[in-house]
Amino acid sequence: MPTHGGARGSRGKRSNLEIKNANPLPLVSGENSLRESSVRNNTTNGRADSDVPARGSGGPRTERGKKKSSRNAIKHGIFSSVVLPNESPKMYRVMFRALCDYFEAKECVERMIVEELATILWRKRRLILAESADVVYTSERAKMEMKLAGCRDLRNRQNNGRLMADDAHSNSLERAIELLYKLRALIQERGFDIDEDVMTLFQLFGPVEEGLPGDAQMIYAYWQKYSEAKTENRQPKDGISLEEAKKHAIDMIDGQIKLAQSRLECLKPFEIFRATFSLPSEIVLEKIMYYEGHLSREFDRTLQRLERVRRIKTGQSTPAPIEVKLST
Repeated sequence: MPTHGGARGSRGKRSNLEIKNANPLPLVSGENSLRESSVRNNTTNGRADSDVPARGSGGPRTERGKKKSSRNAIKHGIFSSVVLPNESPKMYRVMFRALCDYFEAKECVERMIVEELATILWRKRRLILAESADVVYTSERAKMEMKLAGCRDLRNRQNNGRLMADDAHSNSLERAIELLYKLRALIQERGFDIDEDVMTLFQLFGPVEEGLPGDAQMIYAYWQKYSEAKTENRQPKDGISLEEAKKHAIDMIDGQIKLAQSRLECLKPFEIFRATFSLPSEIVLEKIMYYEGHLSREFDRTLQRLERVRRIKTGQSTPAPIEVKLST
C-alpha cells in the first residue's frame, strides 16, 4: 500500500508538470486574427499597448516605448525634489528632456549626471527670479519713500508756509503751481482781497518778511494796498489804476509759475532715478554673487564628470582632474 501511494504521488506530480509546460491549445478558426486586431486597436491612456511593458516582461520592446522609459528619471530622479511647491514641475521636465536630447544621455549614469546639470540650471533660474523680485521690491520701496517724503513735505510747508522755497519737494511745487493759477484767476475775476487770500499767500510765500523774493513782496503789497483801497472805496494814492495793478500782479504770478515749473523739471530726473533704482540691496547682491559663482563652478565640474564617464565607457584615456585652489 505505501508503495502504491508513492507511485500515485509521483504520477500526480509528473502530470501537473506536463500540464504546466504544455503548449497552449490551438485557436479556433478566425480567433487569431481577432486577437491581433484587438491588440492593434487597443490603447491605454492614448498610448498603444506595444508601448506599455507587459506584466512580467523585461520592459518595453519598441523604440517608442524605450525612448519614453529612458526618461523615467524625470519623475523619480534623485534630484527631482529640487522643484519647490510653488514652481512648475512641467517646466523642469521640459528642461531636463532638452538636456538629455542635447547630450544624448541614454544610460543610467549619464542621465543622472545630466539631471544634476538640470538642477544647477534650475537653481540659476531661481536665482534670477530672486534677483528680479528684490529689484522690484527695492524700486517699489523707493517709490513709496518718495511718495511719503513728498506728502510730509507738502503737509509741513502748507502748515508753515513757503511752498515756493528753494528746497521744496516736487509735491510742494505742484501744489504751489495749483495755488498760483487759482490766485491768477481770482485777480482777473474780482481783484484783490487780502482777507480771503491771505492764507493762500502764506502757504505760497510764508509770513511777510524781508527774506521773501521781490515778486512775493510786491504781490503782498498789491494785495494789502488794493484791499484797503477797496474797503475805503477809493483809489490808491500812487495813482496806479486797479486794472494796471491787476496786470502787474498777474505778470508777477506768471513769473512765479514759470519758476516753480523750472524747479519741478530739475527735480524729476533725480526722483525718477531714485524711484526706478535697478540694483538689488547690498546684502542680497552679495548673496547672489556668491551663490551664482558657486553654481557656475558646480556646472563646470559636472560637465567634466560627464566627459570622463563617456571617455571611460569608450575606453579612452582619462586625464587626471585639475583642481585649482586660490588662497589669500
